[in-house]
Amino acid sequence: MLILLWTGIFIAALGLLLKSADWFTAAAERIGRSIGLSSFLIGALITSIGTSLPELITSTIATLQGDPAMQSFAIDNVIGSNIANCLLVVGISAIVSRRLMLEKDIVDIDVPFMVISSGLFVIFIMDGSFSLWEALLSLVFFGFFLAYTLTSVSEDFENVETHNRIEPSTVLILIGSCVGIFLGGKFTVDALQTLSGLLGIASETLTMLLVAVGTSLPEIIVSVQASHRGQTGIALGNVFGSNIFNLLMVVPIPALLGTVTTSPTALAIGIPFFLLATIAFIFVMWDRKVPLLEGAALLVLYVAFVGKVAGML
Repeated sequence: MLILLWTGIFIAALGLLLKSADWFTAAAERIGRSIGLSSFLIGALITSIGTSLPELITSTIATLQGDPAMQSFAIDNVIGSNIANCLLVVGISAIVSRRLMLEKDIVDIDVPFMVISSGLFVIFIMDGSFSLWEALLSLVFFGFFLAYTLTSVSEDFENVETHNRIEPSTVLILIGSCVGIFLGGKFTVDALQTLSGLLGIASETLTMLLVAVGTSLPEIIVSVQASHRGQTGIALGNVFGSNIFNLLMVVPIPALLGTVTTSPTALAIGIPFFLLATIAFIFVMWDRKVPLLEGAALLVLYVAFVGKVAGML
């Protein structure tokens, strides 16, 4: 009975977290338009960050709790989330659209940064922890990535002449969504800790599978919807942006606030599959297209990852 209760709490908390992140993003976008931000700036700064808020908030809360069993949460979450983005999100999107097409700007800008940030992340966590200096270096690199992106794409300098009034209701929604994000993140982490004890399953296993996929739902929804509408550039750009944000922000920020360690599962299974997923993702879209069969192959790899973490393979 307790397992069912806490499973329900986990699902409800995760739902609140995701919906609050969605409300936050929508309200922030409206405020951005009101103050005259361009469409590119809104997409690069607000939408990409908004879809990654669930990973950031849950990882930060888990680290701040100070529980040794949850010190690996941030790294487990990022590894699981990025693997899900590369294999699950892209795989489903390719099947829905039957062929994903990649824009040249994404290849020129995002691929090198994703390769470098992935390499740095693996090097930093291989010694079993993520230090303060490694966190600061990651944040500096993220700032460089953001600055380079904004100065490399001409769309972000488009002139916006009309400035609309910011509605009080939009501000209230923004504030309320922040409260929802915090509460949803806290109860998601609490439920995960409790379920781990009740089920006798290591917390890192649940984090890499349940939490990682759950917090990746915004990316799944955005990418699949974009693919269905034929906007495949948005679908792939969302994956790149989310993965880079996860690697350079979601682990470093908690590492500034507490101890972040690498779990045995991450070292034995997570890192090899993370590297495999990253290489597979870059390989299949190197020719700037991901056909249906390659999308299906990515899904098969994700099933293998789930089976390995769950101890079925």
